Amino acid sequence: MYEVTHREPHPDRPGSVLTESVTIRDMGGLAAGSLAGVRSKFSVKSMNETLTRLETEIADGSLNVGDWRKGEIEIVRLIGIVANRFYVEAEYEVLFPPRKGQASPNRGTYRNIVWVSGVDAGAGALPLTVDGEIVLTRSFRHAVRRWTLELPRGIRKPGENAVDCAVREAREEAGVERTATSRTVDLGIHDPDTGLLRQEVRIIAITNVVADPERVDPDVSESLMGPVVIPIPRFLDMVRDGGIPCGWATGAFTKALAHGLINPKYLMI
Repeated sequence: MYEVTHREPHPDRPGSVLTESVTIRDMGGLAAGSLAGVRSKFSVKSMNETLTRLETEIADGSLNVGDWRKGEIEIVRLIGIVANRFYVEAEYEVLFPPRKGQASPNRGTYRNIVWVSGVDAGAGALPLTVDGEIVLTRSFRHAVRRWTLELPRGIRKPGENAVDCAVREAREEAGVERTATSRTVDLGIHDPDTGLLRQEVRIIAITNVVADPERVDPDVSESLMGPVVIPIPRFLDMVRDGGIPCGWATGAFTKALAHGLINPKYLMI
């Protein structure tokens, strides 16, 4: 159990500060046998830094608290946190905009999840071969309890930037290696779930790659079968038919197309 002190101006006493203790429940640590690489990404230190940031960002103005008068969901205060070494779930008291016929906002609560590594916690990789193929990985995802075809992606290790993270994850999860003609292109921010995750992750295209199954080296907490190298026309067929529901993959492809990284000849299907 932890205690975080939340302070805000007292609503009824100008010049006074209202202090409230927020209880944090640690939901458990890392599984025994986890790799050192996993521990470096998810640590108690990172968790505590995230808690401190959540506590102070309303008061220091670094968080957009919103304004219900503008039709936004306005944050009033932080009221609860559940934390572990992977993520922090924060609960806020909020004001929802008035519904039709109302003059005043509706008070309620809202939650979001923040990775302890930060809002810009990681990156996804879109590996492209010189022959017009996309390299994906087949991953068994616990949340949906099934195998999925998706982009290699993951959390930054200390000292990594988005490109470093994407290149490493592509190598570890899909055996991707760059060649002499490869280049990396930042495709911008991808919002994986704006209804729950407070996360701004970047997608990095890596061109002219090769994929070697022998180089796949997942973390202990991952279940992967890859690489899966798919010609772009086949990729589009699978997207249309529901074989690739991964929003990361379809979003990354759209971004790559907008950046001129997809040869139009591969779109003639």
